[in-house]
Amino acid sequence: DRLNILVEDGRNFLKMSGKKYDTILSEPSNPWIAGIGSLFTEEFFQACKDSLKPGGIMTQWANTYNMGTDEFRSVLGTFQSVFPNSMVWECVLGADYLLVGLPEDMDTIDYDRVVRMFQNEEIAADLLRIGLTGPPEFFKHFVFGPDAMKRFVGDVPIHTDDDTFLEYILPRNLYLTPQMKDQNYVRFLSAVQKERSTVQPYLRVGELDDDAQKKLGERLQELFKSRQLAMEGWIELCGRRGFEKALTSFRQSLELDSSDGDTRRSLSDLLVEIGKRMVNDDSQVGLSLSLFKEAAKIRPDHPSASQYADQTGVYAAKRLFEQEQYDLAFVEFLDVWKRNPSNLEAILGLCSIHQERENYTEAIRLLQLALRRYPEDPELYSRRGSVGFLLGGTDGAVADWQKSVSLDPENVRYRNNLAAGLVRLSRFEEAIIQYRRIQDLDPDYPQAYVGMGQLFMETGELDQASLAFGTALKLDPQMKGAGTLVYTLVATDAKRGDLDRAFHWLDQVIRLNLAAPGAIRSDPAMDPLKSDPRFEEVLSRWVASSASPVTGS
Repeated sequence: DRLNILVEDGRNFLKMSGKKYDTILSEPSNPWIAGIGSLFTEEFFQACKDSLKPGGIMTQWANTYNMGTDEFRSVLGTFQSVFPNSMVWECVLGADYLLVGLPEDMDTIDYDRVVRMFQNEEIAADLLRIGLTGPPEFFKHFVFGPDAMKRFVGDVPIHTDDDTFLEYILPRNLYLTPQMKDQNYVRFLSAVQKERSTVQPYLRVGELDDDAQKKLGERLQELFKSRQLAMEGWIELCGRRGFEKALTSFRQSLELDSSDGDTRRSLSDLLVEIGKRMVNDDSQVGLSLSLFKEAAKIRPDHPSASQYADQTGVYAAKRLFEQEQYDLAFVEFLDVWKRNPSNLEAILGLCSIHQERENYTEAIRLLQLALRRYPEDPELYSRRGSVGFLLGGTDGAVADWQKSVSLDPENVRYRNNLAAGLVRLSRFEEAIIQYRRIQDLDPDYPQAYVGMGQLFMETGELDQASLAFGTALKLDPQMKGAGTLVYTLVATDAKRGDLDRAFHWLDQVIRLNLAAPGAIRSDPAMDPLKSDPRFEEVLSRWVASSASPVTGS
């Protein structure tokens, strides 16, 4: 019963219907569109005024984008020529405004009535959607009253039906360069900032005692200052004067009014933009991450702040992990996970740190949580298998690795884990099948040859073990565990009687300082070499090279 939609010409309807209204709200399209200019003329505003009941109010939407300062002044001046007792309110900082035409005998706003409006749950809930948490936050959107509006308008032409110049002037603004648009915008923002005033002179407060009125006045002043600072930030930003002053203004504004949606949006956008400009510089990763985090905290629903914070946080955490700074890496991974519990990289990073700390139970717990969310992710099964393997649960580990291989059959790392687990269970034939499959997928994968060498050691095929270990080192001399592998080759070749090859590897052990002579002499695996004069000759070289040990393989 309260809504009746009529699809027809609005001006004609007002003229022909003869109806009177308490309130008329006009929000047409932009005035540079052909035909729309007639809804911003003096005649149209007069038609609206004639259709108001005694004491009725009209509101007119006006935008600033693609509008010059003089054109915007003309809209305001035209409106005020019909509604002398006009006020301007700001919907979106520096972008959208409402011109409010009041009855000429209405010189104040009833604060107590606004309070009662907010006590209506439906109205309060509706206003909360746009960040208006109470009457003071509502009044912060006031820009200026009738006198300041006259000063702002100055001497500008009135927009009439006979001269709808906005339709002809404004389209040209669409083709200005970005720099020229920014210059126009700065002039407009500066002009509004000059006349912006607090709503207090227009408020009529009746039901508040002196102390409450004082607190209200202080809060209104804080909100007014917050809005001024936010506008200063926009002026700095659009004037291309540098980010530092804009950041300072927006941050100070938010300190005074943390609920302001315009400021939160402006500051978070700016923080993300600055962070994006430095994120590819490794020396600036920490700073860019802090900016992304601040943006995500200010505005959790920002379309890209959390994404950039997560991506940069994971990258920084991985670097710290590689540098073995596990405590710092844990903090960054945990921060990402708290912000985005579904971030798989953060979960896996936390698990890696728990593994390094031998906190296997906690690693398993995290993986179980992740598998509930991602039941078909092969990496989670692979990781759970690895942690379970360290805990001695080989059967369970093999089952997890089989699952990861079934989900991603082309992944050689998953197959290598599975093969190692099968070797531990003495299921050698099945392990050989996995290693052969890895060789088909990636003939240059050195870890598979290490695994095969260990399998052949288990089965007593020492020639095959030596060949496999040697191939692994040939493919990747710098591979992790290469030193241990070289020492293993000494023992393997000695046991199978290939002393020349054994001494070749022993020479590498000494040259690279992988083991001290005393430890080598006491190792029973070296017994086949001890009677050979080359044994002590090779060990003697260690003394000469020990002063400057060589790392690597």
